[in-house]
Amino acid sequence: ARGALRDDLYAVVESLTRSVIEATTAGDEPGARYEQWATANAESLTRARTALSGIERLERPNIAALSVALRTLRSVIRSGAAAS
Repeated sequence: ARGALRDDLYAVVESLTRSVIEATTAGDEPGARYEQWATANAESLTRARTALSGIERLERPNIAALSVALRTLRSVIRSGAAAS
């Protein structure tokens, strides 16, 4: 289960990176590209931060909590793809 979560996390990070790259201006600095993407997706990011804050407060997050975190991150990616 941990290996599957790790693989899912890598896929989510790749998708998030791709979303930022595809939705922003080529040639800009990476930080500027992220800020541009984050501004366009501010509402989705706020919802995700709120959802993830509960998991951050857990002393020892379990696999279920980490699965919820990945699902939350995927929703940000879907929202970012819809906004571009």
